[in-house]
Amino acid sequence: MRGEVWDRLPSDFFEDPLSCLQEAGGKILKRSKWRWAALLSFPDGERVFLKRDKTKDWTEGLQYLVFPSRGQREFSIASRLVAEGLPVPQHLGWRERARTGRGRESY
Repeated sequence: MRGEVWDRLPSDFFEDPLSCLQEAGGKILKRSKWRWAALLSFPDGERVFLKRDKTKDWTEGLQYLVFPSRGQREFSIASRLVAEGLPVPQHLGWRERARTGRGRESY
């Protein structure tokens, strides 16, 4: 994730992101058991769109030992679209949290 956004997030953001979003006045756009999407507005008017995907079960976690996570795939696709000259929102990066080497959630 790019430093300019990373530095502006609360230090405990990835411990409880939904609470941090709500405290910061962010808007949760979509929420399900496995994924959420939100829009966070900073005081200077800059807005950041965030998504989180949770790993469904241990088999999906094992899959991420071989294949990229959803967050990494989406970042890669956005990078290729930019390289092709297509107008897409600026992508800022991706992040993963893992437990025992298996992907648990990706942003």
